[in-house]
Amino acid sequence: MKWVTWENVGVDRMGCAWLIRRHIDPKAKFLFVPVGTRPLPAGAEPFDVPGVKFSHHHGHCSFHAFVREYQLTDPILMRIARIIDEGTNRSQVMESLVSQAERRWGLRREEIAPKTVFVSHETYTPARGGSASAEV
Repeated sequence: MKWVTWENVGVDRMGCAWLIRRHIDPKAKFLFVPVGTRPLPAGAEPFDVPGVKFSHHHGHCSFHAFVREYQLTDPILMRIARIIDEGTNRSQVMESLVSQAERRWGLRREEIAPKTVFVSHETYTPARGGSASAEV
């Protein structure tokens, strides 16, 4: 079967593609079309595109839609769904924050990004299996 989603793959789309190939359709073929493409290609099931069955619903990511629709009950898949939810929600919150800052203060992310320092919480948590010095 053919599946279609928008390009610029993020954690939810990657997770969905893995889930489809691993648990739903081992012979899946994927089409990645430019963001905003309408109509979507005929003969392909869309996912992680606003307004389709396999998309975000009730505050959950597209991965959740597949788990529900295909009645996948493996606890590991449910945990993955929660992890993807968390990643997707953080991404949306950060995008909203940056967009608001751009509008309010006339900033441009392309100009400030090279001057920005990212510090991961992992840098300060070597007990999780990593070395803080290796991550700095």
